[in-house]
Amino acid sequence: MPLLTLAEQQLLEQFKSAPCKMEQEKSCSCVHERFALQATRTPQSVAVVDEQHSLTYHELNQKSEELAHYLRSLGVQAETRVGLSIDRTCNMIIGLLGILKAGGAYVPLDPVYPQERLAWMIADAQISILVTETSLATRFEHCSVLKIDLDKGIPKSAINSQQELPQVHPHSLAYMIYTSGSTGQPKGVMIEHQALSGFVQAALDQYGLTEQDRFLQFASLSFDAAAEEIYPTLLSGATLLMRTSEMLDSPEQFIRSCQEKQLTILDLSTAYWHEITTQLHKVPFPPTIRLMIIGGEAAQPHCLATWHRYIGQRVRLLNTYGPTETTVFVTTADLTKSMTDVSVVSIGYPIGQTMVYVLDSQLQRVPIGIVGELYLGGAQLARGYWNRPELTAEKFIQNPFSDLESPVLYKTGDLVRYRTDGQLEFLGRKDAQVKIRGFRIELGEIETLLAQHPSVQKTIVVAYEDAHSSEKRLLAYIIPKHSAPNTSELHQFLKQKLPNYMIPSAFIVLESLPLNPSGKIDYRKLPIPEDVRPELAISLVAPRNLLEQMIATAWMQVLKLPQVGIYDNFFELGGDSLKGAMVINRLQAQLGEILHVVALFNAPTIAELASYLQQNYPGATAKILGIAITETNPQEILTADTIAEFRRFIALSSIPSYVKANKNPPAVFILSSPRSGSTLLRVMLAGHSQLFAPPELHLLTFNTLAERQSAFSGMY
Repeated sequence: MPLLTLAEQQLLEQFKSAPCKMEQEKSCSCVHERFALQATRTPQSVAVVDEQHSLTYHELNQKSEELAHYLRSLGVQAETRVGLSIDRTCNMIIGLLGILKAGGAYVPLDPVYPQERLAWMIADAQISILVTETSLATRFEHCSVLKIDLDKGIPKSAINSQQELPQVHPHSLAYMIYTSGSTGQPKGVMIEHQALSGFVQAALDQYGLTEQDRFLQFASLSFDAAAEEIYPTLLSGATLLMRTSEMLDSPEQFIRSCQEKQLTILDLSTAYWHEITTQLHKVPFPPTIRLMIIGGEAAQPHCLATWHRYIGQRVRLLNTYGPTETTVFVTTADLTKSMTDVSVVSIGYPIGQTMVYVLDSQLQRVPIGIVGELYLGGAQLARGYWNRPELTAEKFIQNPFSDLESPVLYKTGDLVRYRTDGQLEFLGRKDAQVKIRGFRIELGEIETLLAQHPSVQKTIVVAYEDAHSSEKRLLAYIIPKHSAPNTSELHQFLKQKLPNYMIPSAFIVLESLPLNPSGKIDYRKLPIPEDVRPELAISLVAPRNLLEQMIATAWMQVLKLPQVGIYDNFFELGGDSLKGAMVINRLQAQLGEILHVVALFNAPTIAELASYLQQNYPGATAKILGIAITETNPQEILTADTIAEFRRFIALSSIPSYVKANKNPPAVFILSSPRSGSTLLRVMLAGHSQLFAPPELHLLTFNTLAERQSAFSGMY
């Protein structure tokens, strides 16, 4: 049954979509047709500019039509997938428009990819024709494809063709982009013309583009963010300027280049925007820029604060969110106005004809403020995955709400929640949930809290699996704001906010995070921590006697560290309850006494633990230290009388039976907590000879989560 009241359901129904305003011309199904209309309106306006060339709208339309006729002569038609691998030049735009006009679908093949990956994509997509350029021809010399070199021009027969180009169906394939897959092989996401056209119109409504705008083409064509730069620009009569590789030499150089090019709109990956914000205090931001669009990952609140400090409201800041499977982006948040006490940056409201649903594991809507998984519907949904019917069926599900506007929903795997005003907050990936030592952990939760430390500028938390022991542990990568915080600081900071099992075992300080060609964080290039003592708040003090040396040796063996100090905290060095048990086992073997892991929690340094052992195990520790053993007090020796008294106490403390037991009595097994019935609940918790309940029911005796966490913290 739904958990929401009727009023809540009605409110969430209002939040799920935004009204879409489309004029008759703007509802045209295909972007290349709308571009042709724009070319008739502004034929002499500059459409695209690269390092060496520029093309007017008329020239771009003509050259792309020539390529389309040539492709048609080679057999390209609806659903034909054509490879496109060209550096960021005017030819790249000619290529993609030409393929669309021919009725085909372009498949971006980034020339920076390894040749083996490119060859795999060509084979998987069944590409037989490749549009490329002279400098890249050798990248595909081992591929069985017909190469069209745009540097060499189009055959005259195609240039003089009088045949009409085809009318493309809205549900025909427009492009297919490969994204990373969990199997290790990329998966092709199929986007239809209807979805692309719907997105472009929604983007135009958001951007407010005019013919005077100058828009930077920043993203790789293999990243769908390129579509949000290229098509809105060319459908509004504005100018598209192709980014050069030199612009990325440094954030300072990038800002200066934007000034030189007189750009008015930037569309950057969030990771690169973070880098830009670190330079705003020393490099003047171009006054020509009126709109900054960011997206691709969560924006950091401190970067947003920096942006507002130096830029204020003179530049509109638009935060976007959307998976490739929903055609570029589907929600936007206007972050232009300064906000205070923001811990999570909003991803905003749905755009165009998009519908959003925040659901629980039973596909029921969750209340405002409650975390759920984001499901998306509407006209921007992809057709599915190329040649992956099982994965398509898994991710593109039937809409459980019988919404005729969107019979299918895309299961994003992203965790979000509604704010009271209907905006969405992105909280991380559902598949970023990891299980370590039996605990399920959301990495995004740790990142959000760690980012609140005053010395932390940005952080990434990952679950690292040791190749030798197959043991998983949490690693936090830190980019400091000014001076780097030490491990003790960070550990104590998180200890106040998280249970012990959610605190990373290592904190690695970096100058910057590694990025891939799409501008997203490249997790594969994050450095693996070396087996060295982390930077703690205190200096290293060596063991002073044999007992401390014995404890230190056990720590070094378990924690795999070359040295530890007697005032180092076991848990700040990367220890946990499991490693603590391993240390205790080693100490037990050497002392010949029974120890408990709680000792390590109560005495987490070598100095404290040595003192604890001397007080509680004087005989065993005296042998280690080589000192005389103090004679045992006779009053401390167990006698027959004290043993009998102890047994009587145990018997009295057992749970009483109120029902006379039969030899084989009937029994009721309580397998889960009752949803109602206070009498039954009291009987279960009080104990009864004919009721058997699992230990999980003891959780019901705690009044707060804090009490439960304290009792089950792994100390015993």
